[in-house]
Amino acid sequence: MENFELEDAVKEVMDGILPKKSRKIYEAQYDTFVKWCCQRKLENVNEDVLLVFFAEKSKTLSSSTLWTHYSMLKTMLNVKRNIDVSKFYKLSAFLKRKSEGYKPKKAKVLTLDQIDKFLLEAPDKDFLMVKVALIFGVAGACRGKELHQLTISDVTDMDHALLVNVRNTKNNVDRNFIINNSNKNGIDLIEVCRKYMALRKPETTHSRFFVRTSASLLADSAASIDVLKRHGGWKSASVAEGYIENSINTKKIVADSIFGLGVGNSTESACAHQVSGSAVSASSASSTSSKNNIVQNTIDGANRLLNIVNCSNVNIHVNINTNNKDL
Repeated sequence: MENFELEDAVKEVMDGILPKKSRKIYEAQYDTFVKWCCQRKLENVNEDVLLVFFAEKSKTLSSSTLWTHYSMLKTMLNVKRNIDVSKFYKLSAFLKRKSEGYKPKKAKVLTLDQIDKFLLEAPDKDFLMVKVALIFGVAGACRGKELHQLTISDVTDMDHALLVNVRNTKNNVDRNFIINNSNKNGIDLIEVCRKYMALRKPETTHSRFFVRTSASLLADSAASIDVLKRHGGWKSASVAEGYIENSINTKKIVADSIFGLGVGNSTESACAHQVSGSAVSASSASSTSSKNNIVQNTIDGANRLLNIVNCSNVNIHVNINTNNKDL
């Protein structure tokens, strides 16, 4: 085996040492350290360099965060530069000294009475999914990522109880738990979960247990890509385009256009439905030509927004009346 092949093989094995789920976090911490060294023109990494690095970090970071960064950097320096940081005893002594008197902040915890109050009083039409997520999270001590990764095949209805399988856990050990009606206040936990499960649409294309309803409803309302991007916080338009492409309402408009129904009423309603801003309705249209598929809108007053999206062959005529004092 050639030297360069051996080096590549070793590099591949060493890269496998990093945890898959938090690999990017480890690499980001290492990149931060490398940039810090470059700014100070430090080429060699030794205990003194790390002492100064963590001394600067200790001015803004808590003791627990320092130990987290130390653990990640120790692994990365061992993988990237074959440096054993565990032998830097002065550094570990410095971190231990910083831990003296430190009191970690404890997360606030919901009481059983607070949970029961929410399950009993919160309206299902607004909080049904949150109720189910709460029930699953408490019953199975689930992390947020574990709830997100749940699929419909992971939940089994056994009539008297629900069996939930949790896969791809943080410690890579699958587990399961039971949801039954042992609530002291007589809340039917199983029925709450079944009510949510019954809302799943047959045309849903994915197997996630918790459905991303918000973006789908917004796409069905003929919202623009920009509106979807802002709502979902996405930088790329590809995700928003996927929601619009899979929108049932969009597919109905396309079907109407193919079979000749979209030339008249469907086109007018589709375009008028996407007029947003200062309450501009379909009645504001002065005329509609079904032959040429032209929609004309006359908007009275100033500061009105007209947003027409997902339409084809649309002519927009803007007439400005200079005699109107309000313009």
